[in-house]
Amino acid sequence: MEDLSAASYDDVVEFFRTYYQPANASLVVAGDIDPVKARAAVEKWFADVKPGTTPIGPIDYPHANLTAVAAKTIKDRVQLPRLYLTWVTPAHFAPGDAELDVLSLLLAGGKNSRLYKRLVYDLQIAQDVAAFQASKALNSEYQIVVTARPDAAVPRIKAIVDEEIAKIQGAPPDEREFRRAINQIESSFFDRMERVGNFGGVADQMNGYYFASGNPGYFSEDLGRYRALSPADITAAAARFLPLTKRVELVVEPVK
Repeated sequence: MEDLSAASYDDVVEFFRTYYQPANASLVVAGDIDPVKARAAVEKWFADVKPGTTPIGPIDYPHANLTAVAAKTIKDRVQLPRLYLTWVTPAHFAPGDAELDVLSLLLAGGKNSRLYKRLVYDLQIAQDVAAFQASKALNSEYQIVVTARPDAAVPRIKAIVDEEIAKIQGAPPDEREFRRAINQIESSFFDRMERVGNFGGVADQMNGYYFASGNPGYFSEDLGRYRALSPADITAAAARFLPLTKRVELVVEPVK
């Protein structure tokens, strides 16, 4: 809030003029189109728009660094308790990013995943569980979210989550479990390519690849990051990026 309160009207306008202008934007046209006619239409409608100046390089920023566990419990108008565990992790396309995507599937990617099976099916102390690498340009966050059942103890749930993380940090997944996760990722890749528009379709993928790599056709290289992994890579990433002693722990409890 201190940063937001300190920003003046002129600061906001200058930021908008610097970054939200044509020279810093990309346009993708996807679908059953004639490329020559589509390009001609784009030039017709946009050629007279002044490009502006391209921002100089990436901005510097304060790098997040967790040196211990930051824990907090809050109460809100919710029906069930929920546990959030969050780590600071590598940026999108950086080493470790793909490994953590695979780890997410091993932990919570379906009914046979480790956390889902143990917490939801075997012990029946959780309503649901999710794990994901929220990939971003500067740095990412890895998060595990567990919604407890009404009478379940959140500390017990957290202890079991930590047990499962420690297991995968100590021993690689077996080949069958690992291959199932890779197959899920490949299926997701091709599923997104079946849609032209909408969020996550061909147009969004091409635009995102161009923004991140300068190559709108980065699909094969992106998928190749996952196909090149081994079970040992997942264990190494879990040990390096998910320390149990350096993370944010948030518990949200119902107001009684």
